[in-house]
Amino acid sequence: MLWLPTVCRPPLSCHRDFLRWTTNWSCPDFVDAQLALIWGRRWHMGSNTKGTRRERRGFRAEFKAEAVRLLAERRAAGATASQVGRELDVGPDQLRAWARLQHEANGAGAAVAGETVEQENRRLRREVATLRQEQAFVKKVAAYFAKESR
Repeated sequence: MLWLPTVCRPPLSCHRDFLRWTTNWSCPDFVDAQLALIWGRRWHMGSNTKGTRRERRGFRAEFKAEAVRLLAERRAAGATASQVGRELDVGPDQLRAWARLQHEANGAGAAVAGETVEQENRRLRREVATLRQEQAFVKKVAAYFAKESR
């Protein structure tokens, strides 16, 4: 726990003490991170207001497919998912989830929509290289355990 002056250190015995303590808080802009974890609240420096949440948005399948296609194109050009997400006003985690779902729906070996032959070849070569590395690792592990069991 962070060292706090005794004036700002809260009594952690129970919720009632916590509420009594917060009303007489001598340094309201100071935040104790452990208290935030204990009470499960998000604390904002300088204010006790909760952050406003964005309304849940629904997206059409066409938008999702176009976003995944754009993500694949921009990644090939060197952009990150965060940059593409900012352009589309969508979180990068959401873009990655859509890409993963589309990849699973197309099948593991199927080409991604809008992928050229060269891009598909590059993707498949990377996949083969990864599989060869995994195979080499499994061989080493099997040899290690076979030697250990003798």
